Amino acid sequence: MKKFLYTCSIALFLSLPLLGQTTTEDNEFWGSADSYLLRQTARTLDLVNQALQDYPPTVGNSVPRRLALSNLDAILHNTAFDKSEPLMSFVQTRIQKVIAGLQSPLTSDMAIYKLYNDGFIVRTQSATVTFDMVMGSTYQLIPDSLMSQLVDKCDVLFLSHKHRDHVDPGVVAMFTERGKQVVAPAEALPDNSHITHFRKEQIDDLTIRLPKTALRVKVLPGHQDELQNNIYVVTTAEGLTFVQTGDQYLKEDIPWIEQLPSSLPEVDVLLINCWAMELRTHVDAFRPRLVITGHENELGHGIDHREAYWMSYLKLDALPYPYSLMTWGECYEYNAKR
Repeated sequence: MKKFLYTCSIALFLSLPLLGQTTTEDNEFWGSADSYLLRQTARTLDLVNQALQDYPPTVGNSVPRRLALSNLDAILHNTAFDKSEPLMSFVQTRIQKVIAGLQSPLTSDMAIYKLYNDGFIVRTQSATVTFDMVMGSTYQLIPDSLMSQLVDKCDVLFLSHKHRDHVDPGVVAMFTERGKQVVAPAEALPDNSHITHFRKEQIDDLTIRLPKTALRVKVLPGHQDELQNNIYVVTTAEGLTFVQTGDQYLKEDIPWIEQLPSSLPEVDVLLINCWAMELRTHVDAFRPRLVITGHENELGHGIDHREAYWMSYLKLDALPYPYSLMTWGECYEYNAKR
């Protein structure tokens, strides 16, 4: 009986779908440590995918999600896997989930999709807005074919600042070639005449006219150190408001940020950089109904600045605001309660 159960267990293990390519011989690893680690990584990423499917984003997030994201941290903090086939397949699988979601009917007031790095897509009944959408940073993670499908579903692209992990000329070209608007600060691709460059050194209003609707946007003149960093406060025709802060990080900006509540509409969702300076101060300034962080595990950084999901949990748990911690390719279904 024990032998039968053991045989069944082995058969089940070997039948699990893999992100990495395998053969029968791959089941023996003596003398092949690299192959062993790649196979182990593929197995772990399969389990992460399954756990994220079984435990989708919620407010606060559950222990199984935390465990899945911690396992993902462990893989993403080993630079040996940065361009590995299991990791590339994992990322592309996650992006395919976003594409499938965008092709399905919207069943909530607002759907927030988390992309790689600090990229987000926010979808309402009237508009689909994206921020800082890139195919990678130091190397391409998302192929053109998948990115093109994302762009097809989006109405407008907002860029926070000029760094390459937030501005991808290839993605910008996909938007402009389709006649879609791209909004950016003056420093971001300054020679591209197809971009709407908008930057003033005070809070100013911008109206983005789309084929079937219009967006009301407040543009806040933030900075990442000496760089221009636009903070976008977007309000849709439904009266839903969401904010993306890019890489806002400058101590001298904090005094005017603390004065923001009187000049802003009520914020439904705040999309904020997980390593924002004085995170609590920034969140208090926007007083959102929901906080979602971005920029975890940016693969262009060294491992000491690949901000881990477990670190974001520590920060978010300390905030008196509802939050949902997400990874690439996930969607949070938001319903407004006013």
